[in-house]
Amino acid sequence: MGLSPDIWQGFTDVLTKAIPVLEVQSFAWKSPAGSSNYDHPSSSNLIAYNYLSLAKDIERLNDLCTIARNLLATTKKAQNLAAEKGFDQRVLALVDTCVRVTARSFDGETNPRNEERWQKVVNLYKRLLITCLQFLHNFVMHNEQRKMVLWLDLFGYHSTSDSNIIQPKEPIDQAL
Repeated sequence: MGLSPDIWQGFTDVLTKAIPVLEVQSFAWKSPAGSSNYDHPSSSNLIAYNYLSLAKDIERLNDLCTIARNLLATTKKAQNLAAEKGFDQRVLALVDTCVRVTARSFDGETNPRNEERWQKVVNLYKRLLITCLQFLHNFVMHNEQRKMVLWLDLFGYHSTSDSNIIQPKEPIDQAL
């Protein structure tokens, strides 16, 4: 399966569609106003409100990323196909979403049920983050060039199209 371009394209397509859905259900600033019966502006309350769908979606994405991680056992050819189809970039976007959710503390109204639901979703995001990091480890295993590109992606650098000069994605003073 890891040697099939269609599999990697399908995985990429799933993450491309899933990440915005997770973000709308997890970040108050991404959730359209008046789009649901939800009326509490904190991200924690939004996560608690969307608990059932988030739990199911995150678990499915964790299963998909586990399969993708295991498909890299064939190493270079599977790594190349995953990169060619952009799956690695989607995993990096998913890592970003996971980190943004798990790095925040509960900011909702004092409600034990909401806090419990929020904590369960945060724990699922942490598990998904670990699986994504395992995928990235397998993605760069025995491949020094991929390791360098991953580090540059993670720390905000990219190669310009005009030259091989590596430049930050945004000026350092704006990043701080």
